[in-house]
Amino acid sequence: MHSTLADRLREALDGPPKITSAALAKACNVKPPSVSDWLSGKSRSMEGRNLIDAADFLNVRPKWLIKGVGPKRYNPFDPRHLVEDSDHPDLAPKPILDPWVNEANNLLMRLDASDRRAAVLLLRTFVAQLGPPRTS
Repeated sequence: MHSTLADRLREALDGPPKITSAALAKACNVKPPSVSDWLSGKSRSMEGRNLIDAADFLNVRPKWLIKGVGPKRYNPFDPRHLVEDSDHPDLAPKPILDPWVNEANNLLMRLDASDRRAAVLLLRTFVAQLGPPRTS
């Protein structure tokens, strides 16, 4: 296991296929100095859209890229990362009374499939950083 984001980025860039840092910058829509900071260790983390874009472009799992945890790539033959009907037995939609949830759902439904996937992954990352809900 590589201990730093910079190590994991260098490993993913070295391929195969070999990818340049300029190509990564273009894929993430950032300037090359930002990628240089990631590779040098000056920036010790990636967040949000940069993380999702980099992981997609490098064909690695975002969790592996940011934390070095789990397999480097998804295994399409391993169904553990897929959601099954048994995970959500109640498929009948329930009315949602929270206006924030309704707004978020409406925004997600207007996105195309790839942007919706990126938004959900970003939301998962955000929720994981917040931790479990506090009860008052």
